[in-house]
Amino acid sequence: MRKVILLVLTFTILINAQDSKSEDKLTITPYGFFKLDMSYDTDLMSAGNFARWANPQAEEAIPTTNITAKQSRFGMNIIKGDINGKVEIDFYGVGTTENKGGVLLRKAYAEAKFNHFTLRAGQDADIISPLVPSTVNYPVAWWAGNIGYRRPMLKVFGNCNKVSWAVGLARNIGSDIGEDGIDDGAAGILPEIQGRLAAKLMDNYTIGLSGHFAQLDGLGDIGKYESWSGNLDLNLVITPKITISGEAFVGSNIAGMLGGIANASTIDGIDTQGGWVNLKIKPSKDLSLSVGFSMDNPCDCDLEDGMRSKNTMIFANAYQNLLQGFLIGIEISNWTTEYKNMDTASALRGQIAFLYTF
Repeated sequence: MRKVILLVLTFTILINAQDSKSEDKLTITPYGFFKLDMSYDTDLMSAGNFARWANPQAEEAIPTTNITAKQSRFGMNIIKGDINGKVEIDFYGVGTTENKGGVLLRKAYAEAKFNHFTLRAGQDADIISPLVPSTVNYPVAWWAGNIGYRRPMLKVFGNCNKVSWAVGLARNIGSDIGEDGIDDGAAGILPEIQGRLAAKLMDNYTIGLSGHFAQLDGLGDIGKYESWSGNLDLNLVITPKITISGEAFVGSNIAGMLGGIANASTIDGIDTQGGWVNLKIKPSKDLSLSVGFSMDNPCDCDLEDGMRSKNTMIFANAYQNLLQGFLIGIEISNWTTEYKNMDTASALRGQIAFLYTF
């Protein structure tokens, strides 16, 4: 981690040491945060350092504790002339031990702003369902009612008065239903299509409609199948200190969008619906509060016995600025996960985080 920080700082100093009068001066601004998460679960949760769902319960509860710094995030905003860029990483890369976080590429893109639209190429957040609830837990209600992740894509977006729009062609990431070693998304040939249309009402309220469609191919006797979603997002600024936001979705085979509680896609499709709502309050400049509810509910008719059939989370948290941007966060969340024709699993999670943003 120290090597990454030193590299970023050294690169920034060298670049910004250029002649400030140059029209094509390259400016790099580093940003990020250091974060330590400490959590306690009353029973086994997936996946430990962060919560996704409650695992099927044994005869007796198995409480666990976890401590990690893997969510620490570092990035750079890059500007040269009319071109902007961003690169951002954290340390939740897979296949590493607990004290050896692997680098995970979050974002890496360049964008060019034209008169009526902006063109962005690289890895970026999905266009669909762009909002996230304010949680201390690393996954922002993914697999529990909030869909949308990050992937390589070509994105075009813009706005006209109070209406904004975005369309994109994204990497079609699928599973391997036929177990032939070929990603079904790559075999589908066509890229995934995403789009969103949003309107700002009375300057304080924003409503958006978005969706995606992808055709995948299991090859051979399996053939083609589809992934799709339709989504609604709302952001309501009630007062400068109170905001209510939320999203709702319906879709099928959306494990790749972190929906459907990660149940693997099928040829006939696993239909899913869900969403979340989040109330955020900022009583003072040093204190922020957040409470919310989320739910992901696949259709039981598309599931086999033992598959996750419903996942709900209720959470409440607070962040307090202790000193010059050094924050402490506390969160309590209750998880209830249902399994088709099996006992319901539940767990209570308590989490404390120490965060310094620069």
